[in-house]
Amino acid sequence: MRLVLSFVLFVFAWQGSVFAEKATQKKEVRPIMGQVFADISLLFPLSLDPEGFKKSDNKKPIMEALGRLSKSSRQLVGHVDDWPYSYKKTADKFSRAAEHSRKYFAAGKPELSQHIVRGMTQTCISCHVTAGGSSSQTQFDKFFGQLLKETLSPIELARLSTMSRNFDQAEKSYETQLSNDPKMILEPTMREYLLVKVGVKSDISGLIPVLEANLKHPSANQTSKARAKQFLSDAKKLNAKKALAKKNGGTKAIRDLIKTSTYQASLLNYVVALSHLNRALDVKTPDPEHLFLMGKAKNGLSPFFWVSDAEFYFEEAIVKKPSAPWAQEAMDALRDIYTFGYSGSSGTKIPSDVKTKLETLQAKIDGSKKPANL
Repeated sequence: MRLVLSFVLFVFAWQGSVFAEKATQKKEVRPIMGQVFADISLLFPLSLDPEGFKKSDNKKPIMEALGRLSKSSRQLVGHVDDWPYSYKKTADKFSRAAEHSRKYFAAGKPELSQHIVRGMTQTCISCHVTAGGSSSQTQFDKFFGQLLKETLSPIELARLSTMSRNFDQAEKSYETQLSNDPKMILEPTMREYLLVKVGVKSDISGLIPVLEANLKHPSANQTSKARAKQFLSDAKKLNAKKALAKKNGGTKAIRDLIKTSTYQASLLNYVVALSHLNRALDVKTPDPEHLFLMGKAKNGLSPFFWVSDAEFYFEEAIVKKPSAPWAQEAMDALRDIYTFGYSGSSGTKIPSDVKTKLETLQAKIDGSKKPANL
């Protein structure tokens, strides 16, 4: 199964990606993307295996692939000047993650390296989710059709379908998993499903019967039922307000969506906000407040350090407008993210370069304040 998955990813790398398609005016990008996805095609299947990065036979090919990936992803960052802002940030995040993963693996920390590779794969998935759109027949269907449907688990198929831009199949596979295991509603996988169902397909009304079925599932426990009830309540409210309509995507409406979201509550408000913000940031010169709000939405959607790129948006927002009324809130959130991310059983150990970055950003905010009139 892993060999099939690896081959599939390689074929899609060769066929081209959303990145490459967005940058057809720069033909030299295609060879770089071919190398990026060829290496991901080797690393992704291994990252799905709990022991994949620990096996001695895999050490040399993983180290070589991570080295190439780090190099090619840095080259990619140098070719994104003409891309929309949302793609620039994705390339930057991907490059930083590749180097982190390489360093951890070289330092004898395969678990951390493996976790980052999963996050990098998630970056590929989120790139395709951001772009949106669907197709009745993709290269995915044409080349592999029923073979993969019989070989992969529903979640693996859903993720690969997302990367191949077959969102209809991705939606179906996520819902198959949810019907088999109602407790999926408590897992990070639920975020992926909501991003496809609501973020890409704009189908809040279709989510309602799925949640109602989840509540009635014989294997649902009290915790999953409580979460399903919260999702259902929010889905009905957002559907009634037509929250995904473009006319409801103004800055104030996005602020309100994020303001009424909490980690304990439904993720749906964050997903709707993210959908609007993806459109708003698909420009060369983004509104700094949109960057700040994207940071808040991303931070709410993913509590996992290395997978979320909320810190990128908070940092960019501060740099672009340190005098904004929300700048200190962004700074506090950024500091919390790094403090949490670099904390463990032995305490908090924030790297010196990160500390310097935080101090520099705080200085920008402090320096932007106008002195009081004497």
